[in-house]
Amino acid sequence: MQIKLITASDELWEPTAVYAEQCSWKAGPFLAREMRANNFTDWERVFVAIEDNKPAGYCTLAKADCIPDVTYTPYIGFMFVGEEFRGI
Repeated sequence: MQIKLITASDELWEPTAVYAEQCSWKAGPFLAREMRANNFTDWERVFVAIEDNKPAGYCTLAKADCIPDVTYTPYIGFMFVGEEFRGI
């Protein structure tokens, strides 16, 4: 398994968005929309776990999260591991 840091120009960007959109977690489709709208700026990134050339999970590194009125940053968010890869 490989962990890759991706941006909107990466070939894995859309496959990761599709994976997020179709995953079992309710927040996945929201991440897919954020990715397709290119709402990641500056140093913000998406990390994707790749197994057999397919996404197996993901997380983000972002300036802000859904928690209001906090002064600290960055956030590790949208962390998801596909069910078949959990516990490994």
